[in-house]
Amino acid sequence: MKVPTILRPISNELRLVQAEVESQLLQINTTALSGFQTITERAVNHLFRVHGKYLRPALVLLTAQALNDRYPARPEALVKIAAAVELVHSASLVHDDIIDKADERRGQPSVNSVFGNRMAVLIGDLLYDQVFTLLAELTQLGPETQVALFNLFTSTARKMCLGEIYDDQIQIEPAAVTFDQYLQVIDYKTASLMSCCCQASAIALGANDEDRTAVQEFGFHLGRTYQLVDDMIDQDSVFFDRDRMLARSSRETGLCQDALRRIGDNDGTRRLATITQAVVDRQK
Repeated sequence: MKVPTILRPISNELRLVQAEVESQLLQINTTALSGFQTITERAVNHLFRVHGKYLRPALVLLTAQALNDRYPARPEALVKIAAAVELVHSASLVHDDIIDKADERRGQPSVNSVFGNRMAVLIGDLLYDQVFTLLAELTQLGPETQVALFNLFTSTARKMCLGEIYDDQIQIEPAAVTFDQYLQVIDYKTASLMSCCCQASAIALGANDEDRTAVQEFGFHLGRTYQLVDDMIDQDSVFFDRDRMLARSSRETGLCQDALRRIGDNDGTRRLATITQAVVDRQK
């Protein structure tokens, strides 16, 4: 089963997330200096003309489903958090395309190829800035929860940046790159954000430490699995040993299942388990 099919039961919630993303983009465009709104709007709207699968926002929503029999529902806050995650992911893609000198993203010209590197850097920065503007709107969660979310998102953004730096540096001598170094890169570049998706949901719900740890570990191991499978398909990562990567992805899948078992059996955990399997099945 493919990810879009798995996410169909939460399609209404994901539409709300998309509407929230569009609302946040409108804030960016309307606060641009008079006379410069057109270029900002064109660049921002170009990036979001074709959106992705919304896997990361879905992780926010499905984690809440997995925990919703234990904690009060927070639908409005979760939609905003899911939108924040999508903005972080989108900002990272803009910056990745600059670093990789990529000309295409999601079947259309990349922001940097259309508007240049300077504009693309600034568009990515604006998206990161808007994430924290959005988080500041979550006053209904209380100051303690807001601070926890700010800390989580800043830590995640820092890891993603450091992962890019580390990836760039170890490629100076690609033949010397070890499997452990490769894993450190994907932990920071990919697993950190997927872990953030699940943790943010648990924080918003006021989950206890045990549940927060379980969903954090699920997101982390799902992120590792996702990137390992991606790299086996593309065969262009800084380290490539298919047998070793396949064995590790199998281990990470098992750790995802272990984390979900600690949460319990319900619709949310079953959907998260199905997503995990869909990620693995992409290599077949």
